[in-house]
Amino acid sequence: MLKMRLKTKQSINIKEIIILILLFIPISILSQDNKDQAQILVDNFIESYNNEEYNSVHKLFSTDLKKELPINELKDFLKNLNSEAGKIVDSEFIRLEDDIWIYKLTFEKWVSQYSFYINDNNEISVVFYFENFKDDLHSGLAVNYLLNTEKLITDKQTKLIFEKSKFFPDNTQISIAFINGNNINYYGVKRQNDSIVYINNSEQIFEIGSITKVFTANILAKAVIDNKIKLDDNINNYLD
Repeated sequence: MLKMRLKTKQSINIKEIIILILLFIPISILSQDNKDQAQILVDNFIESYNNEEYNSVHKLFSTDLKKELPINELKDFLKNLNSEAGKIVDSEFIRLEDDIWIYKLTFEKWVSQYSFYINDNNEISVVFYFENFKDDLHSGLAVNYLLNTEKLITDKQTKLIFEKSKFFPDNTQISIAFINGNNINYYGVKRQNDSIVYINNSEQIFEIGSITKVFTANILAKAVIDNKIKLDDNINNYLD
């Protein structure tokens, strides 16, 4: 999956706009052999990308990913990436999270967090993902101090919230609303140093960031259900 804002003159259908967002996921233990293979794939990608040999990049993909991301779409993406970000001048292994390899790629005009999955055939599969590099992510080594004494949510939900929030930068907060009919419960979370704690922050004001993608996806889903739009429609029919 790809995540980058690039201008393109080519028509894009609405399905291609939907971006699968990677959630924070637990760190896995890596072997040296796997790390060597990941580095080989990264090196091959960088060499092919910098030489604009996009067919060679496509050959690194699994059969399923080749179907999901055909060569013409990959070429369009990589050409735009090359135009907007420039060549790749440096790479650095960051970590392995739940079988997702994460590297820091330094382009001439951009620093990217590059994530990908390797299948049993040592091919890039399922995940092929770029986003802005997050230099302040924690390693996930945090203490769970989330309280649930008032039983606002289930213990399973509390555990899930901790697993997804333990990578937060220090002092990061989220406020979650659980809506069941007319019954609404709020649960706030904050990272304080090495701890994830409960906080009542339902009345606080937050700056809206990437959460707008969730609203956009919901609006799109409702429009599809209401037969106002089709997922395979050309987006140019709706946007200037």
